[in-house]
Amino acid sequence: MADPTFKLIWWVFALPIFGFLFQCLAGKAIIDALGARIGRIVVGVVACAPIFAAFGLAVRITAALVALPPEQRVQILTLFEWVNIAGLSIPFEFRVDTLSMTMTLIITGIGALIHLYATGYMSEEKDFSRFFTYLNLFIAAMLVLVLGNNLVLLFMGWEGVGVCSY
Repeated sequence: MADPTFKLIWWVFALPIFGFLFQCLAGKAIIDALGARIGRIVVGVVACAPIFAAFGLAVRITAALVALPPEQRVQILTLFEWVNIAGLSIPFEFRVDTLSMTMTLIITGIGALIHLYATGYMSEEKDFSRFFTYLNLFIAAMLVLVLGNNLVLLFMGWEGVGVCSY
């Protein structure tokens, strides 16, 4: 039976999604309600916190992965059966191995530092919350790109990165 630590990979993906949804639904309203200065601080903290938390979880998962014997360092975690049509089965699943976790650490670690830097760099922009909406979604798309265990998820992650970059 797999270590339950590996199931935390879903939280590594979900945290940037929650950050995206928060920014999308409430980011601009918070800035308008609290004023530009305080509102941007709150929005910046709420944008950065999920990415830093995802990095912390990724470190924990990587430590658990490294503790396993080399032949057991691949974990496939299925969330649900996504597509099941006429014998074609495409699950929504992530692959946790040393390469995918290395990339996850890079995406969440450097992504968290970029988020932190951008709070100051973008502080005078009028679309401050929209920028962080797309930045959180970009991180989530990158995670799907490197963690997805099938070509459909890889394609969705690739296209998500492209849409957010646009």
